[in-house]
Amino acid sequence: MPLSAALKFIGEDHPLQSEGGSVPSYLPAKNLFIDIDPQKALKVGMAKPGDTIAPRLNYTLPGSAF
Repeated sequence: MPLSAALKFIGEDHPLQSEGGSVPSYLPAKNLFIDIDPQKALKVGMAKPGDTIAPRLNYTLPGSAF
């Protein structure tokens, strides 16, 4: 799930019923990512010509309570 979509989802109202009551918000995915535009990274100075730029940063949240 794109990180931007996950942050938007968290900010919205998606109550989830659980054994202990209601959880006001939750994260619907454990695997998040940010897509990177290498040309934009070069243009704004976040990378230098010749740098290796990954097209995507992946992150897996630890734990299992999502």
